[in-house]
Amino acid sequence: MLQAMISIIQSLPGCVVVAQAKTLEELQETLRQVEPDLLVLDVYLQNRCVFDPLRQYLRTHLHVRTLVISGHEQDFYTQYSRKIGAQGFISKS
Repeated sequence: MLQAMISIIQSLPGCVVVAQAKTLEELQETLRQVEPDLLVLDVYLQNRCVFDPLRQYLRTHLHVRTLVISGHEQDFYTQYSRKIGAQGFISKS
């Protein structure tokens, strides 16, 4: 899934993937070093939910656009993603 998303993003004019993270720790370290225009992330990184760290990050980085992706289709994930500041939600299915 990660490689497919990278390919899609990099095929768009003017878009470049500047970092990627496979674990919550890698995500947090990357966000300390890089401030993206668009943050695309899965709800779970190695079975750890990203909502709490994402909510904290978006409190201080209001201008970062965020797209949350999940294999879960439940309305909860869509609504909660929007509630904490994400601009969009996509189901993997």
